[in-house]
Amino acid sequence: MFSFNSNMSFATSFRSEAVNENRRMGSFTSAKESSALLTLRESLEEVFPICNSQAPLQTPFCFQYEITQGFLHNGVAASSDLIFPRRLDYGEYDRFWAHLRKFEVLLGKPFPPKTDKIVWGVLGQDIPLGSHAVVMSGSLQYQASGPLFKLRLKPLHIDLSHRLERRFSSDRFLEIDIPSIGGTKIPKCLSDAGFAGIAVVKECLIESHQDFIGCRTWVSFCNKAARERERMKRNSTTH
Repeated sequence: MFSFNSNMSFATSFRSEAVNENRRMGSFTSAKESSALLTLRESLEEVFPICNSQAPLQTPFCFQYEITQGFLHNGVAASSDLIFPRRLDYGEYDRFWAHLRKFEVLLGKPFPPKTDKIVWGVLGQDIPLGSHAVVMSGSLQYQASGPLFKLRLKPLHIDLSHRLERRFSSDRFLEIDIPSIGGTKIPKCLSDAGFAGIAVVKECLIESHQDFIGCRTWVSFCNKAARERERMKRNSTTH
């Protein structure tokens, strides 16, 4: 499941504003905006990578996460020949990275930072962390060309958990920060789409599902202001 942390000041009224604006626009959308909406939709379809990983099914999910992270970091698609010879275990982290670097599309390319050894050790030994957990997170960042957003995944790290992570396991949740989609500092393809563009972005991020990271189906279940999340974390560390 996705948890989106938004920098939008109107996050709580995101749905109603977009829908009401579409109703006001009605059939008066200009040809320019219609073309921009089509371009925007096509752009958003390229944000989340298609799952092509052929890692053995019993391979721990954290390896699947790092495979996706490595390909996203270099802006290349995971090809169907991404095959690992056998099931990997937690003690083979360095071997896993060495094997990943050998794939043709990744030869000589920079890789994202590795997961801290302490964090990886927690995963391998299944150490209980109380109110904390090893979490997956990332961000969507605007691009000047290509897809509207570039998805960047952060290394696995220990952070404050929530009750659903503690109940169902933190590898079922991915927290993503998204930039403001209003105001003047937005890409041209989004501003050209007018108010209807907000609804298109919402449809892609909030209402659609994505199949990636371990070939799981991911859907959004929560959207809240980033500042609210940070305030909750600060409060938890002062008590």
